[in-house]
Amino acid sequence: MAQSRQQPASVSSRDPDFVTASIKARLRRRNKLTPAGRLEEADELTARIGKDVKQRNKVRLNHVNGKSDVKTLWTAVRQL
Repeated sequence: MAQSRQQPASVSSRDPDFVTASIKARLRRRNKLTPAGRLEEADELTARIGKDVKQRNKVRLNHVNGKSDVKTLWTAVRQL
C-alpha cells in the first residue's frame, strides 16, 4: 500500500501556543486514524501528543519564577 505524501502542517496565529508543526501533523494523523477504526494506533498517537504538549508547556513555564512573581506566573498559565 502506497502512503500518500501530506503537506507539512503550518502553524497559524490562531493555533494555541503549545501547538507546533509536528504536534499539528500528529493531530491530523490521529483524526484520520480514528474514523478508519485504527483505534490502537490513534491511542498511541494521543499519548505521544499529550507528552509533547506537556513538555512544551513545561519549557514555556520554566522561565517564570512563581515564588517571587505570582502575577506573571498566572498570566503565563492563562496563556496555555
